Amino acid sequence: SLGSGTEGYDVYISVKDMLEIAKSTSLAVHVHALSQRKRSSTNLTFSENSFRAKSNKDTKMQIASNAMKSSLEGLQISNTNGIAAKAKLLRTAAKKKGNIEVLRQMLDEIGDEFPSLMEVQEYGLGGIDKNALHIAAWKGDMEAMKLLIDRGKEFGLDLVNKISVGAGNYGKTPVFYSLTQCRGDAVMMLVENGADLLIVNNKGQTPCSIAVSHLTPEICRILDDVEASQIQAGGVFKNYRATHSDRRRYGDLDPRFEIDEDNMGDDLIPQLEKYHIVVRAAVDDAIVMECESDDIRSIVQSTAVPGLPRSIRPTLRHWNLLPHERDENAKAMKASKVQKQPERKSKKAEKQDIVVEDEINYDSLERLSFNNTQIFGNNHLIRVIENNSGIDELCRAIDDSITASSNTNTAKNTLASSDLNFLLNSWGLDAEWQPSHTRGYETPVATLQLHHTQSNSSFLLDVQRLFQSGVADANANLTETERRLSDALTKIFSGSNPILGFGIAMDLGKLAASFPHVPCFRRFENVIDLHSVSRNVYAGSAKSFMSSLQKMVAVLLDKRLDKTEQCSNWENRPLTDSQIDYALLDAAVLPSLLRRMICDDESIVEKYDGKFIYNHPHLCSTTKLICLGGIGDDFSCPPQLAFRVPNGSCKLHLQQVMSRQTWTTGKDEPKPPEKLSTAAQESVALSRRPKEKRSKQHKSDQSVNNGKKVKKKTVKLNKISIDFDKIPHPGTVIDYTKDSCIHELVGEQFLESLKQNNSRLGYNKRGGVLTFENVFCLFVNFAMTKSGSQPLNWLYRNEFLNEGRVMTFKVNVDRDDERTLSDFFRIHRRSNDTKKVLLFSRTGSNTKFMFCGECSCSEQIESGGYINLHLELMDFNKLIEDGENGNTSMFKHMVLTHDAAKLTSS
Repeated sequence: SLGSGTEGYDVYISVKDMLEIAKSTSLAVHVHALSQRKRSSTNLTFSENSFRAKSNKDTKMQIASNAMKSSLEGLQISNTNGIAAKAKLLRTAAKKKGNIEVLRQMLDEIGDEFPSLMEVQEYGLGGIDKNALHIAAWKGDMEAMKLLIDRGKEFGLDLVNKISVGAGNYGKTPVFYSLTQCRGDAVMMLVENGADLLIVNNKGQTPCSIAVSHLTPEICRILDDVEASQIQAGGVFKNYRATHSDRRRYGDLDPRFEIDEDNMGDDLIPQLEKYHIVVRAAVDDAIVMECESDDIRSIVQSTAVPGLPRSIRPTLRHWNLLPHERDENAKAMKASKVQKQPERKSKKAEKQDIVVEDEINYDSLERLSFNNTQIFGNNHLIRVIENNSGIDELCRAIDDSITASSNTNTAKNTLASSDLNFLLNSWGLDAEWQPSHTRGYETPVATLQLHHTQSNSSFLLDVQRLFQSGVADANANLTETERRLSDALTKIFSGSNPILGFGIAMDLGKLAASFPHVPCFRRFENVIDLHSVSRNVYAGSAKSFMSSLQKMVAVLLDKRLDKTEQCSNWENRPLTDSQIDYALLDAAVLPSLLRRMICDDESIVEKYDGKFIYNHPHLCSTTKLICLGGIGDDFSCPPQLAFRVPNGSCKLHLQQVMSRQTWTTGKDEPKPPEKLSTAAQESVALSRRPKEKRSKQHKSDQSVNNGKKVKKKTVKLNKISIDFDKIPHPGTVIDYTKDSCIHELVGEQFLESLKQNNSRLGYNKRGGVLTFENVFCLFVNFAMTKSGSQPLNWLYRNEFLNEGRVMTFKVNVDRDDERTLSDFFRIHRRSNDTKKVLLFSRTGSNTKFMFCGECSCSEQIESGGYINLHLELMDFNKLIEDGENGNTSMFKHMVLTHDAAKLTSS
């Protein structure tokens, strides 16, 4: 329908009639069946504006298939110039199932050129490293495979045993392509047509070794029998791993052939020992005594020995399985693996549904070690840089990496090199700093970790010692140590070596804000964020799939990244060995994760011809950071909003206004940040004023039932009993709100039951005393400001007494809950079996609540309508216990902060 905007001049014509008219007037229009929503009436009028077009996955796939078929139908291969162009067009036709008629028409047109179009060129020169049958076998298109095989037989071609010759697929016949996609029917068809199984591809795999983890046991037994018959007929293995290795590590290896140093790993040692035991038992002892190991290997390869393990390091990518296959294989997979990926949903469905996070059993996983991060087999080198001699060693390592980078031609403007070369010259980056439990308060970076992939060298830079701290002036003079280290790091950060990180933007921003006077932290070239890479590689997965480094390690490496030291005291010196290992491991594991995503996944390698990064240039970015001043400067709006930042934004870090600009490496650099005029700042400040509170009930208190909003039922706290066995340990830091403390006490299971019953908890969120059936909860706020002082006019002025053993708590007797608490203490003075008093406290509204355990009341002092309770902390000894690494307990820190604020106020 066409609406002109003027009554009486609107046009309606059915889609069918419109397409028929278009088809009759233009040769470029093709009419195909479309999925359409059923309607009670086909005579739509302008007023019927509720029409919704149906759009689902099947419809989109059908449209895409029709579009591709139409594009192929419109092309004539006979009119295409050049063998390479015709071969590419033929492969395109074989790539999509359902194009059998188009493919048959092409084969008829090319006639005698067919043999030349099925040839391949060494290492894919000219873009032809595999032919149409390889593609059809990979897709599992049985009709296309049969058509190509039969046409090849007409020309006397043995296409079934034609190998591909690309750098990443050398020695793979069509049966390999069907195997890697778990297409058992296609494999059997190729075997019936004479597929040679005596081939080792350049990964070290044979058809029988891949089949172990990709096909059913029945098909594996058939392949074993076929291989044995080919050996008995005098067949000999062709080993392309020995002649055309790509020097990468793979799984599904055949143990009958020598495992080279690139494929070798600690995980293979027990598997190879088991294999050799079976060999010794199967081969005559006399032969074993007389022969060398290479001779025994030749005997095993040339003899069909029953019972031999067919595969070592078996692998199967669970995300390539169909839903029913995932269920069948779930028991065989480790509990730590992600059992099932959520199905891809429409954007509308994603907004409506809550995506449940994949469950990963971290406790069942083996702990990650440096041995698991090795890529190229070099011995791992660890160095802690804290003085000039360490800086000398780091400088030499950086210079060596730059030389190696130039040798492999991975320069800034030549990122078209393979992903493996890109990875080879990369540096992993991570940083650690003292965690803060105070909102708005940050600590500077304490350590910087770097890991060079090719040399397998890890460096921990003790920047807390090497750089001046607390320098706010970006133009401050550098010490000699700072100058040397900055010059060395600039070669990495602003050079051609890729910089890898996970959530790396936070690390770079903290480094620049911690040391604004150090030039090397102002610009970073060729930055790769692994989280962004995962979102591109696994585009159909949930957002939470690899939302943390620990999850990524669990999913990709099947290991547990121990985070015990994450919240330890990074300002204490010397650092402990466990802190050093933890910090370096976070940087050392990054290259292994990137390799697993883009180099070890065969489907990714084949799809992008080993150049995933080149085909996704937006993943390689440049970041520029500038210190624009302190928050105490003269601004008419929030300082982070006082600047116009092209390709970026401003944030507050360590009381500094930091701008961050990010753009794709190789693109033009954006203009520098520009400070807004005073009038513009005032306009921004005006637009940021909080909106007036609405009288309508909060959305969270309502639910939807048949399109109508229904108010949730309220469950009072005094009807809820707390399980004392599940309360937090004294000294546990909870969160910033009372809600979080209440949720910690009632538990997730109870909260879930509330949701199911369309209910919510009802209590006074501004009250200092909340009453459960068997518990009083007290919330104490010392109201300290960021400057470390207490306001003099603070009505509920609470204090620590007796070195923190006693805490004062003022109650208002006009409030029911507070008067009930006072009456309870007058009778009982302390908690009992039927009612306990639990205490939560914090230094100010910008800090988190801490659970202080049970308390009793030693004294009540009345004053002007208020009562001051003197609360004795029954769990005081537990609260003052220091952490395992000598970290001062948070409760001690709270008491000391209070005492300092008390002195300041006085």
